[in-house]
Amino acid sequence: MRESAMRDGTYLGPLWILTFSTSILMFKSMSNSYGLIAWAVTVALMLLSPVLVYKFARNYREKECNGTISYSEAWLYMLIVYACAIVLSSIAQYIFYAYIDPHLFATTMAQMESFAAANNIDAASIRVLTEALEELGRMSAGEIVMSQIGGHMSRDILISAILALAIKKN
Repeated sequence: MRESAMRDGTYLGPLWILTFSTSILMFKSMSNSYGLIAWAVTVALMLLSPVLVYKFARNYREKECNGTISYSEAWLYMLIVYACAIVLSSIAQYIFYAYIDPHLFATTMAQMESFAAANNIDAASIRVLTEALEELGRMSAGEIVMSQIGGHMSRDILISAILALAIKKN
């Protein structure tokens, strides 16, 4: 099971890296039409992830478990898939935040403030966003990635629990 799950997680990892890349494009182009396109692509890729994990688990059940799998085995299989994908995408995210664009959040905050000023938007209207960007700007690359790993794990445990119900077959 472990080998199949790790292989499938290795297939899912690049999808998550692509999703991260489109989310960065969305983030950098919030004030123009490219942001909307990047948002749509990001959402589509995010929705594709559980569908692929379901297909991976179903193929594992049919090919390696002779058509039967318990709930716990299906859940564990999907957790391993997600864990491998998290490792791959976290490495890419760390490289991005530490080396490629370490000032992403400060730059984006400045862009949002100038966009608001150019379009006569009250600074109070975007205060929540600028405060969040300021907080992220104070975090190190490692802290940002660790918070994202925590978010991924909690979400993926829940998704795996739900999908395992659909996959199990006695």
